[in-house]
Amino acid sequence: MPLLLVDLDDTLVQRAVVFEQWVADFADRHRLAPATVDWLREHDAGGRRDRIAFFADVAERCGLDLDPVEQLDRWRTDFAARYRLEPATVAALHAARAAGWKIGVVTNGRERVQLAKLDACAIYPVLDAVCISEEIGAAKPDLRMFAAAANRARDGLAGGWMIGDNPEADIAGGRNAGLRTAWIRMGRRWTGPGPEPDVTADTFAEAVAAVLARGPRTGRPQARR
Repeated sequence: MPLLLVDLDDTLVQRAVVFEQWVADFADRHRLAPATVDWLREHDAGGRRDRIAFFADVAERCGLDLDPVEQLDRWRTDFAARYRLEPATVAALHAARAAGWKIGVVTNGRERVQLAKLDACAIYPVLDAVCISEEIGAAKPDLRMFAAAANRARDGLAGGWMIGDNPEADIAGGRNAGLRTAWIRMGRRWTGPGPEPDVTADTFAEAVAAVLARGPRTGRPQARR
């Protein structure tokens, strides 16, 4: 059976949508002005900013009595619990399973947080493997992440695909592992690294449809050593 590996954040679930839900509740709870809410969105930097530093800045900017470490613990629980799969994403996953594909999630992040997100998504019935960087001891684009997913799915990388939003971690990493790749562009233009992905899509469902139409790659994957 061919293997379909997928990213979690901004691939299966759009993190920006979840953040908007969280920031709306946070602003309402602390009665923050619209300008402060805009600052929160910008300062979040798409989740790239260190969370303890983020909450320290939030406390100072908003004049709130928040302990950044305690707030981080609340954030990890509350934010992850908000993750949901869109109906089109669920349908795409089931379509891939029905077409005979094995499915694995390969995601960078803390194990407890990423597992909580997957729990909230109720996605396990369609998964054959889950690999999280903290638990594996390597992060995408490291080839060990892709190899671990194939091993847990009891499959090989030959004929497989990787779907993700990150040009380096998902697309370059997947390509170097010998996989075909589908990129969720999120309104961006491809600027590398390396060659363009095999498929460029606006949504996960669109990417899966393209993968199923093209089918598995034939031949042995030529992973970079």
